[in-house]
Amino acid sequence: MTKTEKETFVKDFKGVVASAQAVILAEFKGMKVAEAVELRRRIRKVNGKYQVAKNTLLEKALGDTPFKGLQPHLSGSTAVAVAIGDPVPLAKALVDFGKKCPPFKIKGAFVGDRLTSVEDLNVLAALPSREILLSQMVGVIKAPLLNLLSVLQGVPLKLVLVLKALEQKRNSQTS
Repeated sequence: MTKTEKETFVKDFKGVVASAQAVILAEFKGMKVAEAVELRRRIRKVNGKYQVAKNTLLEKALGDTPFKGLQPHLSGSTAVAVAIGDPVPLAKALVDFGKKCPPFKIKGAFVGDRLTSVEDLNVLAALPSREILLSQMVGVIKAPLLNLLSVLQGVPLKLVLVLKALEQKRNSQTS
């Protein structure tokens, strides 16, 4: 790689990382080509980006960004996965792949604005999808309203039942 190619890589990678919601570093040493292809497919499916690069280039690229806290994890063979949007699907894809393919190990992650441990990333990956969380929230908001509605409907219904009983009582007395 020439010096200009290296400079171009650093500049391009800084551009990708500038809009990132999460940056996850992983070790991929010992993976087979088919496994690497499968990993890239999974990451593309969740709108993430995946890059393998030299640690010195990654160190330069992450140096002036909020993700510079990942620099201590830049050792050995390093791959970088970047979440442009929601970081949860990318975390799920990487954690699930790591369970399936033991040579792939997550080294460290930066999610949002803080350094995240591998354990925290596993917890993040265990969360339900955004759509499921939103539907659960709607259910929680809707439940008290439905309870109030049933209470409010109960009063007129009881009144109608009492009036009907009075009517039946009068009809039975007059007969």
